[in-house]
Amino acid sequence: MCAQNFSQLYSYGKVVDDSDTLNYGGGTGLDYVQALMEIAGEYDDVIFINIYDDVHIDMSNCTLMLEDGTHFTAYGREIYAKNVVKYLAKDLIAKYG
Repeated sequence: MCAQNFSQLYSYGKVVDDSDTLNYGGGTGLDYVQALMEIAGEYDDVIFINIYDDVHIDMSNCTLMLEDGTHFTAYGREIYAKNVVKYLAKDLIAKYG
């Protein structure tokens, strides 16, 4: 299970909010990540990949990491892939030595 990444919300070409703070009533992006983490923790065979925290995207570096406030740039995809591999390798080593 993989958490979503940080994202920005635009209106008329300007950033108006981000997933750390925006809450339409169901919680923020951070709340969603916490819920996914709890669900994944209920299953022994589910790997939780915390992209939200591990890739470290925020308002200060989002233009480097995100093309449009949501989708990764080439650099962002590289960082994302390295993090996914880290989790999968850790799980495979734990299972198979």
